[in-house]
Amino acid sequence: MKTIETLEQVPQALNQICLRLAQIERAISTNEHQETESPGEDLLNVDEAATFLSLTKSSIYRKVSRKEIPYMKEKNSKRVYFSKQALIEHLKGNSFSPTSQRARGYKKRVIK
Repeated sequence: MKTIETLEQVPQALNQICLRLAQIERAISTNEHQETESPGEDLLNVDEAATFLSLTKSSIYRKVSRKEIPYMKEKNSKRVYFSKQALIEHLKGNSFSPTSQRARGYKKRVIK
């Protein structure tokens, strides 16, 4: 911030301070809103995970038993939960791109 040298610069400096304060208040408000969201909102049960992934419940249970998707299980419980963020990251990690090693190998097999 600049140093005020004359009284004529005070209104402009005050206006800049007010604008910056408004930006800071919006940032704090947004941050507080994100912190108040409960961590449980990120957890999905089997039904929700099936809907989220567009799979059947039996497919979800099959993938869990084969350890093909990330999941969490309470001790001494049969209930299974899924982190929405972990599922998204898992999907990103399993994405198929034409330049991947797997894709190049597939193309070679198809051409021969």
